[in-house]
Amino acid sequence: MNIDQLRKVEYFAKNYYDKLNPNERIWKDHIRLVRKFAQELAIIENADKDLIDVAAILHDIGKAVSHAEHSKISCSLAKEFLLNNKILENRLDLLLECILKHSSRYSDDENRVEVKILQNADALAVFFDERWQEKSKQELSKDKYQELLQKTKCKVTLDSAKKIVDKQIKTLKNS
Repeated sequence: MNIDQLRKVEYFAKNYYDKLNPNERIWKDHIRLVRKFAQELAIIENADKDLIDVAAILHDIGKAVSHAEHSKISCSLAKEFLLNNKILENRLDLLLECILKHSSRYSDDENRVEVKILQNADALAVFFDERWQEKSKQELSKDKYQELLQKTKCKVTLDSAKKIVDKQIKTLKNS
């Protein structure tokens, strides 16, 4: 994949994310973090970095249409865009599988490593999203906040991602 194709993907996705409530800051916060961790995990797990990056960028575009079933909507929007622009055509099935199954609801399935990477990167983003952390600390009791951290930690299934999250949980517990 070349840089022009990547820029097309980013432009397409950003247009969808900009349709969301501006307070969500999904492009600036969530997608940036998911991409960061997806790329890091792709290197560690020796996975397809281009495919992972595109999946990370596109995985939540369906939220601009509906939060319910956004994975299916994201998959459909991504498929049409990628086919029309001839981007990663030879790996399209896996890329779409990553988007469709990025939710932790599929983390118990036998998934390919690329799917697991996106699932884990999506979960890791929660632990490093400062706005989410502040909001949760303000709205929840300390016990409920700790409970939420543990529940979210269960969504992290790759050993490489567990090392990242364990370190962050220690930091969050001390803050």
